[in-house]
Amino acid sequence: MKKTILRKVVSTLLATAMVMALAAIPAFASAQEEPTTIIQYNFGSETFIKNTGIGVEAVNELLLEYGIKLDLRLLSESEYVERMNLIINSNEYFDICFTSTWRLDFYQNVGKGAFLDLTDLIPEYAPKITEFIKPEYLAFGNVNGRLYAIPNLQILANPYGLYLRKDVADELGIDMTAIKTLDDLDPVFELIKSERPDLYPMGGGLDDRVWGSGDTVISFYGAIAEDDPDLNVVSYYTRPMYLNTNEYNLHLYNEGYIRPDIASVTTDQSQGDMVAGLYAGAFGDVKPGGEVEFKNRRGWDAYQIKISDAMMGYNSGAATMNAVSINTASPDKVMKYLELIHTDGKTLDALLYGTEGRDHVITPEGAVRIAENSPYFLGNTAWAFGNTFLLTVMEGQDPTLAERTEAVNDAAKRSPIVGFALNTEPIQSELAQLDALREEYKNRVYMPNYEELEAEYLSKVQLAGLDKVLAEMQAQVDAWAIANGKK
Repeated sequence: MKKTILRKVVSTLLATAMVMALAAIPAFASAQEEPTTIIQYNFGSETFIKNTGIGVEAVNELLLEYGIKLDLRLLSESEYVERMNLIINSNEYFDICFTSTWRLDFYQNVGKGAFLDLTDLIPEYAPKITEFIKPEYLAFGNVNGRLYAIPNLQILANPYGLYLRKDVADELGIDMTAIKTLDDLDPVFELIKSERPDLYPMGGGLDDRVWGSGDTVISFYGAIAEDDPDLNVVSYYTRPMYLNTNEYNLHLYNEGYIRPDIASVTTDQSQGDMVAGLYAGAFGDVKPGGEVEFKNRRGWDAYQIKISDAMMGYNSGAATMNAVSINTASPDKVMKYLELIHTDGKTLDALLYGTEGRDHVITPEGAVRIAENSPYFLGNTAWAFGNTFLLTVMEGQDPTLAERTEAVNDAAKRSPIVGFALNTEPIQSELAQLDALREEYKNRVYMPNYEELEAEYLSKVQLAGLDKVLAEMQAQVDAWAIANGKK
């Protein structure tokens, strides 16, 4: 009898101990739970879009520790804005998306309530972000003093210039050191046209940063002149940087330095044609490590030529950010994921470079070498995903790339209103009309009746409410300047 009782007591104690032991290991229990799926939208090349499912295996192995599974949905660059606007306007569910001042307008989407306020979520769920991103840079994601997106740390003050394929430049004996300004390019382009008629000298036109102007451009339509201490907002369409850009691109078109059908060429097609060898070069941002990025993205070794100096605009950091949907069901997991890609290099490496051995290998020097025929690689758009200063450098890049990039950011001339953020809500309707017109007439400079189209466009932007937009910009700049001791 006593033995029976003793056995029962021992059994009870063992069962109790097992229950207590299981309760004491929540990490084990949570590891067995179904991870929370996070849907993230961004953009990439068609090759990698097809292989995103297998590509994210590596990062998902790491994210499993935090109960997260990433569903990365890449769209082509040409369709990204249109598709994301449809997704947002139809209230389709997602968690994170790329947003900026130039692709999926950040300020307008904040104004219409599409993005979640992250201000109070950072200290609760992602406190390490503030250890890695300086307050000056994090503030690029602010609107009315509240944080709505996390800026991706990268080059924030890009000098502008061009890339010229090394094989073409070396074959034709082009002295790259002699190219200092745009005036030095015509003889180069003429030489390419005459000696390599199979190539167009450039893949497309340039943008207004090439002039190195100190003007501050506000949301495409307003501008503050570099030498204006009163911070007067005027129409961007009256500024030399706008007028000169149109004039130069018209020159490129008329001289045959860019293809005659450039107006109908999509971004994706242009990238593909560059890889296929249709162009000798391309205009764009120049930066530390830019040559390696150009080769990986466009398939050619190239010389990098700087034309203008770097300037940090009032919202330069807003040029590449990730925002959280107002509809997210898992703000805690989403913020943890954002914290990881901004503070943990191993996680970001896995997200962008994929699986080691299949998508890339690590060289003896510790750099990333893309595997031949890799089905997945996002390293060339690292700037659209997270803190690029944490990434393992790619083969051929300077190991001090991050330090050199930070030095460019720190030394750049700054707009007098760095930190200002335009609240678009009072002018949402006008901006929508202006944006639609800008899209409709975006290739007018490459049309035979350019002057007629330009006059038509400028007339329509006035009717769409440009003056009201400029007045609202001025009021907000004045209020910001007073609040920040600038006036």
